[in-house]
Amino acid sequence: MQVGRVLRGWQPSLVQTHGYKATAVAYLLRRLRYPWPWIGFFHGVTTANLKARCYHWVDRRLLGRADRVVVMSLAEASAFRHCGNRVHTIYNAALAPPPPGSPSEDDRRTGGRRLRRPIVGVVGRLSPEKGVDLFLDACARLARGGLPFSVLVAGDGTERARLEDRCRRLGLEPRIRFLGQVDHVDTVYRQLDLLVLPSRSEGLPNTLLEALRRDLPVVATAVGAVPEIVGASPAAHLVQPGSAPALADAMARALAQGDSPEAAAARQDVVSRLSLERRVEAHLDVYRDLLEEWRGRGIPTSGVTTACAGLPAR
Repeated sequence: MQVGRVLRGWQPSLVQTHGYKATAVAYLLRRLRYPWPWIGFFHGVTTANLKARCYHWVDRRLLGRADRVVVMSLAEASAFRHCGNRVHTIYNAALAPPPPGSPSEDDRRTGGRRLRRPIVGVVGRLSPEKGVDLFLDACARLARGGLPFSVLVAGDGTERARLEDRCRRLGLEPRIRFLGQVDHVDTVYRQLDLLVLPSRSEGLPNTLLEALRRDLPVVATAVGAVPEIVGASPAAHLVQPGSAPALADAMARALAQGDSPEAAAARQDVVSRLSLERRVEAHLDVYRDLLEEWRGRGIPTSGVTTACAGLPAR
């Protein structure tokens, strides 16, 4: 009811929600006949625990009442196929890295102890769907095969203690450094020779886009929008999810082959297709379409409609 009162004061042209809590509030306001177009964003799920899985199940169910549903991959769009043409796929943008600043704690943590090259990295939340356990198993296979390498794991989460214990049991402690949460992740990317995304499920991981923008070779599982944006190009080495042996083989090939001009060009092609400008324009197209639909139904909208329609077409 507090949100409803705030919206009545603002009189917005539309309401846009992200996440299950905002979805639930917007759904209840819709049932109470609050008169604003609703766009709901779905950014994928986590499997941290039963509560989180229940929340995401509720999120998917309630989003079906939104006027538009925005997802990050064609795979996610198929989960909302019952919504018909109300579903729009908008890929994340490959954002430019922030300008380098003064040396930080992150620099000291990643560069304090000299690491043996090549350095392989995982960047992301340490939760089950990210597949870091499979990555550790793949590293153990490579270590048993005598391949020289070191590992940086950047990120934190519910699985960290279990993953560190797994690292010890696999005898990987001399090779792997768990960094925890890193505020300036570019300090990690600068250290890496290869980024690995071993996820069991994804929407469109920003980590992939960050690595491609930084011209970093990538091995990734073919989940979510990853195969959609990479395609058959050499921008990244793709493997099926859930297999440590397949992941190890792809990592070994990537390290043995090294980078190539063709792979670098493919990475830049992906980055150019996923610019911030294109993402902004895709959002504005959804806004225009929805507001015009409401106007066609004789429902008044406020002045943002005119401002949105008058933006440059680029």
